[in-house]
Amino acid sequence: MISSAQEWTARYNGPGNGDDIAYALALDNAGNIYITGWSWRAVVGYEYATLKYNASGVEQWLARYGGPTDRENTWDYAYAVAVDNALNVYITGGSQGPSSGRDFATVKYDSSGAAQWVARYDGPANGLDEANAISVDSAGNVYVTGKSAGTGTAYDYATIKYDSLGFEQWVARYDGPSNGWDFANALAVDISGNVYVTGWSAGFGTGYDYATIKYDSLGIEQWAKRYTSPGIGDDCAYALATDVVGNVYVTGWSEGTNSGYDYATVKYDSLGEEQWAVRHCGPTDNQEKAYALAVDDMGNVYVTGWSEGPGTYYDYATVRYYFSGDLHWEARYDGPANGFDYARALAIDNAGNVYVTGWSKGINTDYDYATVVYDSFGIQQMTARYDGPGNSSDQAYALAVDNTGNVYVTGCSKGIGTSYDYATIKYSSVGIEEEAELVMHDKTLSLMVYPNPFTHSTDIRFTPAPLHKARPGIHDSRCTIENPELKVYDASGRLVRSFSLSATYYLLPTVISWSGVDDANRELPSGVYFLKFEIEGQSTTEKLALIR
Repeated sequence: MISSAQEWTARYNGPGNGDDIAYALALDNAGNIYITGWSWRAVVGYEYATLKYNASGVEQWLARYGGPTDRENTWDYAYAVAVDNALNVYITGGSQGPSSGRDFATVKYDSSGAAQWVARYDGPANGLDEANAISVDSAGNVYVTGKSAGTGTAYDYATIKYDSLGFEQWVARYDGPSNGWDFANALAVDISGNVYVTGWSAGFGTGYDYATIKYDSLGIEQWAKRYTSPGIGDDCAYALATDVVGNVYVTGWSEGTNSGYDYATVKYDSLGEEQWAVRHCGPTDNQEKAYALAVDDMGNVYVTGWSEGPGTYYDYATVRYYFSGDLHWEARYDGPANGFDYARALAIDNAGNVYVTGWSKGINTDYDYATVVYDSFGIQQMTARYDGPGNSSDQAYALAVDNTGNVYVTGCSKGIGTSYDYATIKYSSVGIEEEAELVMHDKTLSLMVYPNPFTHSTDIRFTPAPLHKARPGIHDSRCTIENPELKVYDASGRLVRSFSLSATYYLLPTVISWSGVDDANRELPSGVYFLKFEIEGQSTTEKLALIR
């Protein structure tokens, strides 16, 4: 089990003593933490409020942004934050304009919290425009997406690229087939500058559909793919991730035929071709909504959200899929009050641990932050709950994990006489409890083959992870295994291929491509083969089918 300690809690009550809602979090490589959201100021209304804390939880700076309007009781909401390698900080959201409804408003701060530029976007209808997601690339270009009122098109996706000085490079809008409401929720940028956006978009007779779009670095649409449920109901994509080879993953909720809303997770390749779509329906066949997604280096996919349980109302429900889309495990969390539990954020570390946070009904505490950690097999390792000083509702919206396994959570928490405050918590991982009881089992050897069956080539993905040598959250080059073996046998048990592996092997995932040849580089005939991976006396086997 992972043991944790609550290292510090930092609370922020804005100048209006009103509601302060922290909504997003980012970390930099120096151990600093950045929080943004919206905060009430008397007379003025809500403003962006962004804070930087150092690794010890000491506030480094506070920056507020209230937009150009001087009207009273305006509404400026920050929804997303990003940080670059120079420790510049980028915020986006929706900000009241002087006569334009709400606009995209993106702000860049330097490492000391001084505003460098503000870029605003008012869509063609001069109406409601609100950015939900942000990313920054290695050159300092900034990308934002969200919803924007169109002219005769209700709401459209609007995706914008700014250069490092805040000058607009391009705007790409997407209006779905029914000319209806289209809301972009998530964004990612790959190393080539391609931009991926997802959300929900009104279809013809299909309610809302997932709509996922790829733009090139110039903002030119490369493809747009839609996903609609078998139940012909609403399908709302909420989260997106990409992997190193350009695959795109989206998740959210989708109306089933007879099951209410289900998780629906879709994988596309770099050309926009659907690779798989998997649905997850909870034990009551009723209501499930996915809010967060992550992909590891092996292509495994992690999804979390909330799911109705039998007699437990809504529970956290976290699932892990293999890179093929097959379900590996599901883990559920029902809080102590057996009430409503809503997971909203997820992160994974390099050791395969999975971190989930949200809010969970407590006993006589209303809702509490609840942060849960699972190992790579879905076994719960840690639960940490936080009830703020107001002993009332506390809701966590964002989570991040650093390279040493420290966990950061933020959201809003009722104070005493202060309404909601920002509340940010750092949990420090202190390793493995009861280490002597943890030994290597066969299940710790991860071996996957895809495609299978195969015709020309298949990828063999393996990870040695003996538990007695690995500390959660840390890749330590000193943690090694000796003399791993990876071999292929034919159906008669004859050894046909032995792969050459390093005598000393670090605990990292590896991919080997095999074209179906033997040790003499001769093509093997069609048939069934067995792949065996062995380390330190433990082994696991996968069956392969080669079709010439």
